[in-house]
Amino acid sequence: MPQLSIFLLYCRILKQRIYAVGVPIGIKIGDLRKFYVYGGAEAAFAINFKQKTFINGEKVDKFNEWFSNRSNPFMPALFAGFQTKNGFGLKVQYYLNDFLNPNFSEGGTKPYAGTESKIFFVTLGYNFGKKS
Repeated sequence: MPQLSIFLLYCRILKQRIYAVGVPIGIKIGDLRKFYVYGGAEAAFAINFKQKTFINGEKVDKFNEWFSNRSNPFMPALFAGFQTKNGFGLKVQYYLNDFLNPNFSEGGTKPYAGTESKIFFVTLGYNFGKKS
């Protein structure tokens, strides 16, 4: 008779995010009513760190800390993008620092030491503003 084995899959997921205040500086090149490209830099300052822990899809823990040293407090970024006459745009942004602070220490251990947590994202947008 065949033997039936049941494997329990244990899946632990951490969702970590920061809320930041940023100051972008950039330049736009092109006709702002038709098509233009832009690029620049941003200085972002982390003000709130949030972490949620999920085990097998169920949220089991939530953590929130203002001005936390779990993430780097200063997050410089570079960005570039374009905007079309129809209102569609695309922007890419890359943060130069790691998201998590590798020097953070908790209980004598450094949980983020040796980790790399670079952030790169692509934003697809549409301008719903009035066209003239």
